[in-house]
Amino acid sequence: MNKKEGDPPVPDKGQAYEDALQGALADYQSLNGLSAQRERQIVKTAKFRSKGSTILITLAILLLIMPVLTLGSYLYYAGKANHMLDLTAKAVYVTEPNQRIDSRAVREQIGLFSMDAKFTTLKRVGKEDLRSTSYLVHFSLDRVTALERNPLLEAAVPEILTSDNNYFILPQGQMTFDQGTELEVLQGLPAQTVAEVYVSLKKAYTQQEIEEALPADTDPIWFAVDTGDPAQMLDSQGLFTPPLGYPAQTDKDYWSPFFSVPGEAESNQDKFLTIVQQLAENEALATAVSRGKSLSLPDRAAYLQSHAVKIYGLVITGPVNELQKLEQHPMVRAMKVRDTRLWNWHS
Repeated sequence: MNKKEGDPPVPDKGQAYEDALQGALADYQSLNGLSAQRERQIVKTAKFRSKGSTILITLAILLLIMPVLTLGSYLYYAGKANHMLDLTAKAVYVTEPNQRIDSRAVREQIGLFSMDAKFTTLKRVGKEDLRSTSYLVHFSLDRVTALERNPLLEAAVPEILTSDNNYFILPQGQMTFDQGTELEVLQGLPAQTVAEVYVSLKKAYTQQEIEEALPADTDPIWFAVDTGDPAQMLDSQGLFTPPLGYPAQTDKDYWSPFFSVPGEAESNQDKFLTIVQQLAENEALATAVSRGKSLSLPDRAAYLQSHAVKIYGLVITGPVNELQKLEQHPMVRAMKVRDTRLWNWHS
């Protein structure tokens, strides 16, 4: 082909090959000329950059995953948190005599498919509500996996309820404390004091029969219900089965499962029967919250469905001189003084 004027020069293929060969040889010689220290430094730098890239990629993935997991946790508890807190509150109200939850101190915090519920309970002594116990309940998904219970009053509260530290005695059960000593304590209290007393009855009575028999200037607080328990209150594995009961008075706190509006037909007794059935369907949660480690809820719920509600014990509070009148009452089998306070009795 004839080269025309103005055309670019045609490269010499032989010269181009020679130049490439010389360049490759020069690179090879330069590599072989590296010192051992320089080679180690290059390898170390490469490893460091590789690790850094891996860390950055991992962090980027986590930053993308964490919001998704957090959102999933909130969505999971959006439909369950209130239900789980409601069951927790109901377990406290029916298994812990003279305890109610202070709605002003209820807090919840949602983590990664977990939730912490914090609350404080109150007890009545005389006319005063005392902060008695703080709770921290940890849920993993819908299971209670940890519980911290810290008493806030001087009187010690056993962590696990047993037959030895139970203050209610069944009509056919054996005494677990010295009744003579307890009566001496009650008689020795100053007249201008109020007390919280656990009263066990000689047999089970209706709520109306009990209220009619109590001294006029006292307040019943919590009723222990006959749920068909054996004399020893032990389950098939020999574990103590604690009392179940309900508050004697309706609650003005809307957060309470025993909240009642004026004129409401459903009594605390009716609500108690409903709650026991609900807890029987969620026994693992109720047992985890309760100080009693064997509630036998399905059996007790079945018993209550086929028997009239009868009461064999109660927590009562009032002036000491009024409570002393119960010592010789024909319905009373035993009395246990639990807590006392200076006079706070008022109308």
